[in-house]
Amino acid sequence: MKHPSVFYTRTRWSLVAVALLLTSWLAYAADPVIVEDPPNDFFFLFSPIPTRGPDFMDIQRVQVSQVDSDLLLQLKPYGELRRLTTSTPDALGHYSFYVDVDGDANTGTKLKAFPGFGIDAEVDLDYFVGTLSNQLFVGPNLDVEIRPSGPAGPLNMEWNDILNTITFKVSLPQLQEILSKNGSTAAVNPGAMKWFVLTSWALIPPGCFPPPPVVPPFCIVVPVGDIAPNEAYKPNP
Repeated sequence: MKHPSVFYTRTRWSLVAVALLLTSWLAYAADPVIVEDPPNDFFFLFSPIPTRGPDFMDIQRVQVSQVDSDLLLQLKPYGELRRLTTSTPDALGHYSFYVDVDGDANTGTKLKAFPGFGIDAEVDLDYFVGTLSNQLFVGPNLDVEIRPSGPAGPLNMEWNDILNTITFKVSLPQLQEILSKNGSTAAVNPGAMKWFVLTSWALIPPGCFPPPPVVPPFCIVVPVGDIAPNEAYKPNP
């Protein structure tokens, strides 16, 4: 898709999610749903061997709630997020909420290991060599990218004062409108929503990204990730 990535496609994280073949789900209700996630439960993205990862990618708490007509997706890691606000060009980080807006596996994107789960919307924050990028992906194949557009837009993201919590706010009426206009048959139903959140991180050695038009090599190292709720890990057999 359009935002920068080492794979140069929007599908890199969808492919990671499919490659991992890991997911988890929660029924969404009007009252806040809070999930506490244990520390140091990282995994290699391309290996079954867990490894220690950066605290600011290690999920501590996830809270999903509805306030008026907005869906609030809140993520708190064990470490501060200050690293993500620096301009040090040494890393690729990713926070992503995957939301099944109607709890219906017949709508949205299918994950190979879980054909009963359909993802209708993906809310992302990317940190790529010093640049923050915030997106909402929707549609039957998550192929429609919506950029945040201010307080009245469908997606807004904010940090708390001490930079250890991210809150995504998604307008449910606007989300329904966008889905319907882009070929999705999903009907937003807060009482039936299912979701999971994935974080991932990779260090990038110096020299991996020379100036254009040189095509950079694939030289990301130490890829690690975390997913919540972790008790619902279901690796593909």
